[in-house]
Amino acid sequence: PLRRGSNAWTPVIECHAQLLLKRLQEAVEACEPAVGRSPMLWSAHLYLAAAHALMGHAERSRASLQIVDRMSPGHTIARLRANRQWAHPDYQRLAQETYYAGLRRAGMPER
Repeated sequence: PLRRGSNAWTPVIECHAQLLLKRLQEAVEACEPAVGRSPMLWSAHLYLAAAHALMGHAERSRASLQIVDRMSPGHTIARLRANRQWAHPDYQRLAQETYYAGLRRAGMPER
């Protein structure tokens, strides 16, 4: 359980940032405790899937992606890319190189 006053999103945000910066081990180290404490944060599982895939951990990446599919089915690369919150061109460039590339390797469909 989360400690009183802690924010479940802090390690998820750190994981996302580390992933975008291609600091894959750091991304995994931030996301694993986040999904352990708050397993319903499906975005953390997506970041973890991408990081594991880029590190060559195929089974771990697919397992994380399967968790997301059970919690929130229907994710595609196109759907994630279309989220207006992440529309900035600099973000999209970084995400294309890391987040989306990792999710493709993990088995997420493009559309």
